[in-house]
Amino acid sequence: MKIHYLTLAFLTTLSLPVWAANSDEGPYLVGLLGTTSKMSSSADGTSATGLIGYQVNEFFAVEGGMGLLFDNAAYTTPQASGYTSSSMAGTQFAALLTFPILDEMNFLLRLGGVSFERSNQINGATNELWEEKWSGTLMGVGVQGKLPFDIGGVDIGLRAGIDRYSIKNSANATETPLNVYLGGMIYF
Repeated sequence: MKIHYLTLAFLTTLSLPVWAANSDEGPYLVGLLGTTSKMSSSADGTSATGLIGYQVNEFFAVEGGMGLLFDNAAYTTPQASGYTSSSMAGTQFAALLTFPILDEMNFLLRLGGVSFERSNQINGATNELWEEKWSGTLMGVGVQGKLPFDIGGVDIGLRAGIDRYSIKNSANATETPLNVYLGGMIYF
């Protein structure tokens, strides 16, 4: 799987000079909060993601960052055995295809890879912590756009969307968390 990420990063790097002359380029930061569902250990949870990206041209961007998927239900309903809490933290890298909808608003298609480490607090007398690595792909859709005003000369915007992760651990167990999010952007 790592070879696929390296290939994607290599091809993206090769393609950057082709679009470098475009005036729609530039770096940006994204902060997202959301709700995560379809995690096997519980019902819905919360998520937090921080990304740094680069808009290569009007139609293409790359971004990467850190994400956290929290398991809320496990804290409120401890079980007699099994997990009392679970969370996933890790990195993600994605290529974005952006399609203009309106002036300063785009539809997004996100495709990329993720690598998470899951920490499970096991219920019982020892309250031991169990960790495992998960990796896979992400695919998402969304919208983003700049607001009609700036703050101190810095453009700001909003992003909303849905990401689907398809991840596996070393024992080939699979999970497909769905993350629905809303957040802010800062354009440089």
